[in-house]
Amino acid sequence: MECQHIKLCDLPDELLLIIFKKLKNVEILYSLMDINKRLNQIVSDPIFTREITLMKQTTPVKLTSPLPDFVRDRFCREILPKIHDKIQWLKLETLSMERILLAVNNYSNLRQLDIFIMNTETDMQLFTNNQVTSCVDYFPKSKYGQCHIYSCPYTLTYYENLTNNFPGGLFNTVQQIELFDERPFEHEFFIKISQSFPFLKELTIINSEQQKSNNENRKYSIINYYHLTKLHLVHVHDDYAEQFLLDTKTYLSNYIQLSIHYDQLQRVTEYFTRNTTRYNCSKVKQLYLYGLSQLPKQYNTYFPYLK
Repeated sequence: MECQHIKLCDLPDELLLIIFKKLKNVEILYSLMDINKRLNQIVSDPIFTREITLMKQTTPVKLTSPLPDFVRDRFCREILPKIHDKIQWLKLETLSMERILLAVNNYSNLRQLDIFIMNTETDMQLFTNNQVTSCVDYFPKSKYGQCHIYSCPYTLTYYENLTNNFPGGLFNTVQQIELFDERPFEHEFFIKISQSFPFLKELTIINSEQQKSNNENRKYSIINYYHLTKLHLVHVHDDYAEQFLLDTKTYLSNYIQLSIHYDQLQRVTEYFTRNTTRYNCSKVKQLYLYGLSQLPKQYNTYFPYLK
């Protein structure tokens, strides 16, 4: 029987994708980018460009080391300029980080940057002249940590996993934020949030810890969210539902979309009879209830503008 030799380019796109998915994205891009137009189109697919790891990691001990110079050079000169706007998640080690980040003018769709530290003293020299702000958090219950590193001024429209360690500042471009912590968010923290994000439109809170300073007899500074239109309170302690529905703490300027558990909404509004939550509930135009498909008709007067 005569042996037939099949070239890579003789295979259909569907089969090539199956093969390529078995390999690392960096290997695919380094080996096949600029071979021909057809392969360029395939390897430029988001499957291979969405997440890029430009370093070597050995298992199982997870030792990190730089890519070989010739691989890194080709990425910086030829590959990154062609795919930079497709990258959403970039993983780097600090010895090569500066060159890779400066290889293109803008990673316009980058949502996550993971930096693996190689040399602490050298790494800190990369963040100078107050152009970069960092914020480090550790969550003992979940047993993981995170580090936010962002340039000043901040130009993105979203800010995720913001915690009590948030240093403040002015973020005029941000319209969507997510708050998460294993420590309680107090009223003063929300004052800082409203001042730092004056154009906030969408807010998600994830926090199951009871506030320490929640006292109905205390007089609070009322917080005004001038542009807020979406509020997600699905994974929160009752205190945070009160934080935003009590008119003694928060004033909702606009009609909003509210996501919340039905049982929690009942408790906080005292079965839709509580006067101090009535005003802000009247600003709810869309209500997404978890644990109930539809609000009982007898409570329509508490939410008069529901669609």
